[in-house]
Amino acid sequence: MSLRALIYAQHGDPSQVIQARSFNVNPHPAANHIRITILLSPINPSDLNIIEGIYPTRPAPRTNLTPLNTNIQEEPVYIAGTEAVGIITELGEAVRTTGDGVLHVGDRVIIDVMGAGAWSSFVDMKPEDITKVPEGLSDVAAATIKGNPPTAWLMLREYVKLEPGEWVIQNAANSAVGKAVIQIAAAMGLKTINLVRTREETAMRELEARLKALGADHVLTYEDIADKGVMRKTMQEWTGGKDIRLGLNCVGGPDTTMMAGYLGKDAHLVTYGAMSRSPLVLPTSLFIFKNLTSQGHWQTRWYDEHSKIDREKIGDEIAQLYLNGKMKEPDNEVVRLQGTDDDATRLFMEAVKRLANGGTSKKVMLTWDVPS
Repeated sequence: MSLRALIYAQHGDPSQVIQARSFNVNPHPAANHIRITILLSPINPSDLNIIEGIYPTRPAPRTNLTPLNTNIQEEPVYIAGTEAVGIITELGEAVRTTGDGVLHVGDRVIIDVMGAGAWSSFVDMKPEDITKVPEGLSDVAAATIKGNPPTAWLMLREYVKLEPGEWVIQNAANSAVGKAVIQIAAAMGLKTINLVRTREETAMRELEARLKALGADHVLTYEDIADKGVMRKTMQEWTGGKDIRLGLNCVGGPDTTMMAGYLGKDAHLVTYGAMSRSPLVLPTSLFIFKNLTSQGHWQTRWYDEHSKIDREKIGDEIAQLYLNGKMKEPDNEVVRLQGTDDDATRLFMEAVKRLANGGTSKKVMLTWDVPS
């Protein structure tokens, strides 16, 4: 039996260091493991940062892989990918004989740990490191339910208690987290002001329509908010004079400095990304006169500090939003890794370059074309 996976031996540009490789593997999982065929696995920004070596969490190197059709063990490599949905194809002997009977062959499951090597044709996992997918949830929603939606869900709830009718302002509103914020906020009865980069007029109207279809109240560009005199009055009219008490930042740099200026008294600015790779600079006056609180949110840290029960509770609430029609699965593009290892490498490289060049705004999902 063979395993196909996207691997890297050293950190660097994902379009340069990732290779698709095939390996000889044991035809059955270890006694206390479950074999899961991967159905879909997203390419997340954090996945690319891990490969680049600039992310705090890194997977353990694999030291026991033997390339297909050889007896020579591969030098230590990393299998990329952190998030996936798959289907159970085999239970290890101990799981079959002493398990609690909750998991069965044919069940769809979500990988619940970092570093599992999700960009592969299958993974072997311990039962405690996976979660069953709720009935009726799509593969696309399940494959992305562990990262972006919980980030949005927690930022809207953990830092400041907002009542229905209150306002949130966010940048990177067209990102996966930004779209989740829009939908979850709407489900909570919150209003959103959503900032995006300037586009050509037709493209801007189309983007605004897409975000409003998800529940966005207002969509602005960073150029729009640069005119503080006009925009401050406009926002006061929108909010009925209420302070905006939560800002969500995934950009950094001067655009976020401008956005923070529209926050009210006792507001929280929560940073969860740095897409501009520019420092976050905030005026001292916001802290002195408005009592601003600036905090960071890292979903991985939250998972590390909370129990599996806590994680599953959030997952269940988000799944219900999908099942009740209050959230839509991400617009997506499925890249089928097929052909030879060189072919699969090329297909992955093309997908990464499209993402880097802004050639797609969709969530790119990977799946393997593996002969049965």
